[in-house]
Amino acid sequence: MGRPPKPGGAGVLVAARLPPTLAAALDLYADIAGIGRSDAVRRLIEAGLRAMLRRRPGPS
Repeated sequence: MGRPPKPGGAGVLVAARLPPTLAAALDLYADIAGIGRSDAVRRLIEAGLRAMLRRRPGPS
C-alpha cells in the first residue's frame, strides 16, 4: 500500500527558507506549470545548473 517507489530510490530532502516574495513567485510558477512546489523547485534548480554548465569555460 502507499505510493510506489520512485525510480532511482528515495531522494535527498533539502530544506531552504525563502523570503515570502520568492515563495509566492515559486508558487505562481508551479500553478502556471500545473505542478507541485517540489517539482517546481527541482525544475528550476535543474534549469539553473544546466545554464551554469553551458556558460562554464572549457579546459584551455
